[in-house]
Amino acid sequence: MGCLAPLCQLAAIFLLHCAYAQLYQGMQNGQHFYQTFMLFNPASGQQLMPRQYLPARMISNNLVELPTMGMPCSCQDFACKCCLGLGFGMMRDGLCVLVKCSRRDLSVDFAVELNHRSVANFGISPRNLPDICSPLVVPIFVSACLRLYNIQIIERSLYVCISLVFKIAFQPLFEYKLNCLQLSFMGVAVVPERDWGMDTKQLRLAQVTNDKLEINAA
Repeated sequence: MGCLAPLCQLAAIFLLHCAYAQLYQGMQNGQHFYQTFMLFNPASGQQLMPRQYLPARMISNNLVELPTMGMPCSCQDFACKCCLGLGFGMMRDGLCVLVKCSRRDLSVDFAVELNHRSVANFGISPRNLPDICSPLVVPIFVSACLRLYNIQIIERSLYVCISLVFKIAFQPLFEYKLNCLQLSFMGVAVVPERDWGMDTKQLRLAQVTNDKLEINAA
């Protein structure tokens, strides 16, 4: 259920956005309706009216209309925060989405806050991507999955390890590790698997040791 909570929050935002767009479209067409909820600026309390820059287009014979609310997000360094006020009758709630990027591990962290209280937290990291699976035996739910892991960027090259995972009923049965590859503008090379955490610790230890030796020698 913990993994489904962020998806539910994002789905709720999407549904509210689409519903409000349809209500606004009905108002523009002169149709009679009763407004059940509203979107407003949580900082000023002013109601936000959607505006559409491009005409609606047909996609697969369905009308898709996603107007923007015209409210910018506030960003600083590698973090952005977007807030929107939701009004249901006499109730007023503030919904915020926080996005933070990390250049060190190439990850993106998401957080959803409702009235300054955290309701969902999840992240996406390219170093541990989800498995890419294909079913082998449908009645028994046996599938073969391609797993990419231990992804690192070294100067101008990409380091990635590949393994083949067999699953039964979505549970890993066994994993066969293939080679690790290093891709660069010069080509592709097969390299041994490395533990970047241990390499970093050894590098720091060696650096501290050298500093002590230099100080003692002085």
